[in-house]
Amino acid sequence: FGTRSVAAAQAAAQGYGIALSEPVVTDSAEGLAARLSAASGGQLPDAVYLPSVRGGFEAQAAAISAAGVQILGSDQWAAITPQRIPALQGAWFAAPDPIGFEAFAIALEERVETEAGIVAGLAFDAIEMARLLGRLGQQSAEGLQRPAGFSGVLGPYKILPSGLVERGLAVLKVADGATTLIGAPSV
Repeated sequence: FGTRSVAAAQAAAQGYGIALSEPVVTDSAEGLAARLSAASGGQLPDAVYLPSVRGGFEAQAAAISAAGVQILGSDQWAAITPQRIPALQGAWFAAPDPIGFEAFAIALEERVETEAGIVAGLAFDAIEMARLLGRLGQQSAEGLQRPAGFSGVLGPYKILPSGLVERGLAVLKVADGATTLIGAPSV
């Protein structure tokens, strides 16, 4: 996942004309600050993208935080309750807008008596997309790739001609034992 996240971050950065440091992909926190500094031309970077929550995630976060570097994360963080990890205080991560997802999650949890997760949100969004396209009589490739995209419980999304999905995620900040919305989703 880390390697794929690096490739996606590099492609996104290139599209915006941003130069990234050489990636450091590791499961270990040992010597991490020194490796980040070396990859950034001898000084620590302003921020580090720490997408995966496996391996030595908490130790890595602690090493990055101790070095005074801003930590950035992926939507995988939504599954780990990041506000409970001291090293993530002040970190930012992308995730579905919790405000938009909350009403869906509460309704589903009351109905099926189990916790609603991201996969349930994806399934609901897919069904609603199919229902909308059927109602509009646009069940076609053109309908799927409509410029307006779709609004789902996980946020706005578009299906691109390549078949990939562009999804608008919120930016959340971990602070004071909670996560707060600092950037609304858009595509």
